[in-house]
Amino acid sequence: MLTFPELRGAQFGHMNLDLLAQEYRLLQDENLFPRLTKQGVTTNPLLDPQTCLRMVQDAHARLGIDHSYGGWFEDRRVLWKDSYLEKGQHWIHLGVDFTVPTGTSVAATWKGTVEHVDDDTPEPGGWGPRVIVRLKDASDMILIFAHLGKIICKKGDRLKPGDVFAEIGAPPNNGMWFPHLHVQAVDLRHYKRNWNALVQELDGYANPFEASRAATIFPDPMRYVRLWN
Repeated sequence: MLTFPELRGAQFGHMNLDLLAQEYRLLQDENLFPRLTKQGVTTNPLLDPQTCLRMVQDAHARLGIDHSYGGWFEDRRVLWKDSYLEKGQHWIHLGVDFTVPTGTSVAATWKGTVEHVDDDTPEPGGWGPRVIVRLKDASDMILIFAHLGKIICKKGDRLKPGDVFAEIGAPPNNGMWFPHLHVQAVDLRHYKRNWNALVQELDGYANPFEASRAATIFPDPMRYVRLWN
């Protein structure tokens, strides 16, 4: 069962978004990279979700792919310069991003139980609509699905492979990001100990000095995602 059943047969390619951002900064293309000015201060244009999406789509066209994925433990200090992440230098991305169109259905690929459903809209840079699932076939793992739009599940629902439980969201209601799905794995022991009651304190980024410890708490979620038949 595929994570995105509607995209069966589509061509996915791996992409490092921070390297892509560095490339476009060097190009200094004002048509693709318009300046953002807030209170007289020029800020990172990629904080505009439509500009960021244009950059990604242009890269897709050049690479001959339909959609992209990547980002686990990617250092994104260029991509998200001037964002809320800069204050704590939290540049290390703890999940994998899948750049697929708004409205694309998201399906389970493992058996699991919905632990939590919430939405922090209109928090800019937030999770947006989010579903947290405890996997049954990997009982020590939690999966977070974020930046969603429509959610068609509730806490306590049991999911089986192939069950569609949400759709990809769009700004501003997806946390004000360019349209994509963020999937983040969390070790169940740490989730229950630290975040079960304070789930809003979970973040998708960490400081580079915390990376070694964070890698044991937030393992690569690609094991639990299926993009190809």
